[in-house]
Amino acid sequence: MKQIRLVTIVVVTLAAPFMRFNSYMTTQNDRDQALQLATVLHQQMAAGDIDGIYNDADPALKEKVNLEQHRAFFSRIARKVGSPMDCRLGETQVRWALLTKQIRTQCTTQFSGNATEVETLTWSQTGDQYHLYYYYIDPRGATGP
Repeated sequence: MKQIRLVTIVVVTLAAPFMRFNSYMTTQNDRDQALQLATVLHQQMAAGDIDGIYNDADPALKEKVNLEQHRAFFSRIARKVGSPMDCRLGETQVRWALLTKQIRTQCTTQFSGNATEVETLTWSQTGDQYHLYYYYIDPRGATGP
């Protein structure tokens, strides 16, 4: 019985770095980081630096969305609701996977076209840098027909 318990402890210890888990005890530093990342993204959107957003995005995002799709998506947002002006941070979560940190947050954002939209944003950390991994805004509002 002792051997089985020891083997279980060893297996869990070795597997822990490769397990994925969500942390619902997000720190204030994580929330501050999420707001800073959202602010930089919004500044790039307002400046029309759509290619810059794409160039700095996580490779996983680039595998799913090519540059032309990315440009079209953000152009639709700008046409429909304008530029982001103010972000009120909502729920923020941290996820660890294979020693990589991801921050996921929601922003209630006021846009220059007098629209308020909820954005869902995820950044993935590589080294000490964060890269946009996921961006969602309700397609019925900002990106709809």
